Formats: sequence, C-alpha cells, structure tokens
Amino acid sequence: VIDSKTLVVVNEAGMLGTSLSIELFNVIKNKGAKLILVGDDRQLSSVERGGTFRFLANRYGAAELSEVRRQTVLWQKEASESLAEGNVKRAVTLLEEHEAIVWNTTKEESLINLLKDWAKDALLNPQNTRQIIAQRNIDVDALNQGARDLLRQSGQLGEVEITCSTQRGRVAFAEGDRIQLTKTDKSQGLMNGSFGMIEKINSKTKTMTLKLDSGEIKEINPNTYDGLRHGYAATTYKTQGATLASVYVLHNKTSHYPTNYVSLTRQTKSLALYVSQDETPSTTHLMSQMERQQEKGSSLVFDTLKDIEKRRETKIFFASVKEVADSLLIKVKDRLHRNKAFYQFEKEKSLPQETAVISVFKASERSLENNLKNISSLRQEKSRSSMPRSTSGMIDVRFIENALKENLADFADHIFASIGVSHNRAMSSNVERRYGKKGEFSVNLRTGLWINHKNTELAGGPFHLLTKLKNLSFKEALEYGASWARLSPEQLSRKQTLPP
Repeated sequence: VIDSKTLVVVNEAGMLGTSLSIELFNVIKNKGAKLILVGDDRQLSSVERGGTFRFLANRYGAAELSEVRRQTVLWQKEASESLAEGNVKRAVTLLEEHEAIVWNTTKEESLINLLKDWAKDALLNPQNTRQIIAQRNIDVDALNQGARDLLRQSGQLGEVEITCSTQRGRVAFAEGDRIQLTKTDKSQGLMNGSFGMIEKINSKTKTMTLKLDSGEIKEINPNTYDGLRHGYAATTYKTQGATLASVYVLHNKTSHYPTNYVSLTRQTKSLALYVSQDETPSTTHLMSQMERQQEKGSSLVFDTLKDIEKRRETKIFFASVKEVADSLLIKVKDRLHRNKAFYQFEKEKSLPQETAVISVFKASERSLENNLKNISSLRQEKSRSSMPRSTSGMIDVRFIENALKENLADFADHIFASIGVSHNRAMSSNVERRYGKKGEFSVNLRTGLWINHKNTELAGGPFHLLTKLKNLSFKEALEYGASWARLSPEQLSRKQTLPP
C-alpha cells in the first residue's frame, strides 16, 4: 500500500516511457509519497516515446556517482569512464591495446569465433556468469541456437526435452538450458527480462521448474505461459542493468552510442568485442558507428506555440520600449548640443529590422554643397573602420548572419569555448550540437537557433550568442561576427538601393 510514508525507488529510470512516467507521477502525487529515480540518461531509453528522466535531470539537476565500481580490471574501468564521458575514441583505443577487439572478415566468422570463445570459457570457468550480447533479434536467435548446439554436443544438457509454443514460434527446451523471460505475468510472479535455468522438466505434466538468477524457484506451464526464450544470448535492452563476469559482444554497423555504452560496460572481469570487416572495414569506421546518436527525446524539451508567441510578444514589447527611450534620448541630445553642425544618426524605420542604416541629415546652417562633402567624407571614414559596410553605407546584417550560419558549428564551438563551456559530444548529433556537462546549451545547425535549457528565455540566433553570452551590444556583435567570418568590405560591396 502506497501512502505518505512510502518511498518509491525506480532503478533504470531512463527506460521509463512517457505514459508510464505520467501514471507513476500521478500515483506518487495523489498518495503524498516520495519518489527517487535512479539511472543513466546516456544509456538506452524506453522503446516507446520517453526522455522524461533526462529532461528532469537537466531541468532540476541530479546527484551523480562518479566512481566506477562494476569493473575490477583497471583498463576496463578507464574504458567505462571514457564511454560515460562520450569519449568513444579513447575507449576503442583501450580495447585495441588490450586485444579486446576480435576482427573477422565476415559476419559468419564473427559468430563462429564468438561461440568458440564463449564455449571455452564455459568449460574452463563454469562457476562464472557470462552473457552474449547482440543488437538484433535475428542475431540473438542464431547465437542462442549455436550455443545450445555446442552444449548438446558436449553433453551438458539433459536428456528430457520438450517443444513449446513461444512468442517466437516453436522452441525446444531441455534440462540445463539457460532461459530468459520475455513476458510479464503478475499472477505467477514472472517478470519480463528475468534470466534463469531449467532445473527440471516433468515429462508427464509438461511443466518446468525454473531457478531464476534472483534465487527464486518458479513452476511454469508452457501451455499457459509463452514468454520463454533461450538466454545464452540477449539484446542490449535485456542486459541493461545486469552485471556479469564475462561479456561477449557482437558488433553491428547500425549500432549507436547508447547500445555500445551499455553492452561494453556490463562485465566485471573479461570483455570481447567481435567486429566483421564486411560491415566495419576499419577502426575509424568502428569509432564512427559507435559514436552515432539515438534521436529520441521528450516532447517537454520543445516549446509549444503558446511559449513561442509569449516570447515573441515579450521581445516586441521590450523593443518598443527601447525605441521610445532611444528617440527621447536623441531629442534631449539635440537640444543640449551646442554644435550647429551636429549630425544625427538613427535607424531608418522604412527598412527591415535586420538592416541597420546610418543616415546623414542635412545641417540647418550648411549649404547643400558642404553637406554633400560631409556625407562623402563620412562614408570614406566608415569604409576604413573595422566593420565591413556596403557602398551605400548600410550594414548588411543578414549577409553577416548567413556567413555565420554557414560555419555555425565552428562558430558555436568558438563562442562557448571562450566562456569556458565545452562541447558535449555524447549528447550531440548531426542536427543538434550540445554544450555543457549536461548539455544545458543546444545549437540547431539547421535553423541556426540556440537555447539555454535551464533558462528558455535565453535563446535566439547567432548574434544573440554574442549579445547574451558575451555581453556585447548589437553593434559590437555585428563587428565581432564580421571579423570572425573574415568578411572584407569588398564582399559586402553589393548594390543596394536606399529608400527615398
């Protein structure tokens, strides 16, 4: 019974789907209980839409365990730390240095060599736990069948055998077979993802006696429960959270960072990664495949239409206030200025906001000829300044912005590095670049927009990176951006027509 004195702890919380998370949160809130979520948001998430755990950790913060305790071998511990930090290159280098990567010409050779090494370890170290891990179910089925054939040939399986109907078709099981449960049946206390061994088969009643890894003994009738599968090999999802003495991993070219992070950190003593060169020709290809990100997240990280409209209204309001204040300031300066030849500079209202225009107004006591000379000399002086301008005297903001967007990844790396925020490779993708230890900042390489996920009011385009993060004025941001993009006056000297 859950009440106000109940503390609920959820392990591997990163695998909670959105719908299940909402159901859990509602129960905890209504009962007044307390909830602790434990997990690693860099590992595999739920099969359905999820990402709630990562969102909560980024938004509200979380306590972190930094010491690796599962691995007992020093280099394996260092490899696990590298994978946790997203440093796949370092992890692969350590695996190669300690001959933990087994290269094979074809996929078939990888399967054969993996099974041979697994069988040898099972014969020499029967007391140790071991697991074969693959990404695809078709590979898991092939490895399970191969492992079972080797055990049958060596006489390690019992004589009594029955064939059952399972979720994956008709499958034969014998005494001594290692199995995994693929279906939850609360009435029998059977949980999806549990592993165990068949201790006895009753040939008359066709029932099985299972001893689960947890130590529980279960009686199963295959006629009423079809969630049985051989457990010598399993998918990465099934092994997340497991701890085993020896792990044998079959690499697949479609793998991504979370699957590799999980599968290569389950062992306590020995680890072997089997790679086929017909899918992964070289170490460089292996690193690239292992770094690939899984594009799945919570809808909570995206702004709603209401959020966008509210932020737009706020920006328009402050822009209007600033325009009124600037206008009043100019009028005050006009009245107080004693130089009759004073020139007033302001933005041309008839042009788009993105283009700042410097207009020279006629002085009251100067002739037309002198006024034209002043305009010419002013433009020559501005053309020699650090800010590239067009021949019409206009600062083409859009041209500078497009130049920054063309090299947005390098520009963002430069800006965040200058304020001491590092690039988070583990959370980045080809579309989105993340910065900070927890990916607090993101830059969309397609739209050119950036956002601070801890304070969504801090967001905008390339120039906002400079005005918000480096505390520059808009004019200083233009000069900084043009200088970084190395834009010359000639590049901006395009024909433009000033409004009358």
